[in-house]
Amino acid sequence: MFPFAVYSQETAINGMMGIPFGIDKASVISKMKSKGYTNKPTKQGYLTFENVKFGAFDAFSVNFYFTSDKLYQGLVLIIPELEAKTVEIYEEVVTELSKKYGPGNSFKNFKSPYEEGDGFDIQAIKLGKADFNTFWTKHAQGTINAYVSETLLVGIKYQDKELIKEVIKAQSTKNIQDY
Repeated sequence: MFPFAVYSQETAINGMMGIPFGIDKASVISKMKSKGYTNKPTKQGYLTFENVKFGAFDAFSVNFYFTSDKLYQGLVLIIPELEAKTVEIYEEVVTELSKKYGPGNSFKNFKSPYEEGDGFDIQAIKLGKADFNTFWTKHAQGTINAYVSETLLVGIKYQDKELIKEVIKAQSTKNIQDY
């Protein structure tokens, strides 16, 4: 008999939907087109694709953000068919992402008068009295944040750790110039 270890290998966060961080806008368009999606015209700096299949989920939109023509962030937005299913969809997203990236760090924060388990999660979220977030941050290149917004969208944000620093620095410089 041979001893062996069973383990789950975590995938590195180096992009989203098979599209690596740092790739240029034209390449993202080409890769999404090869999957059967066409981008919707948007403001300069990002691309939007609507009605995209994201794993087991139907995403309302998938957005790709660029700095110096390099992909630094991706955002998937899912609109649950029923408001009452929002938290359930969020939890399913977290479960699916955990299968690939390992367990994330989940946080639920409720503000008075709401409490976890009181049956008023949706109302609390809509009023800004509850936050649902899961973060995958231990990976070298990228991070993921799954969350529920006050408008009851389930969001999944992918970010390149280095390129986001460039974006923040540029925004800070612009803000200082504006003051």
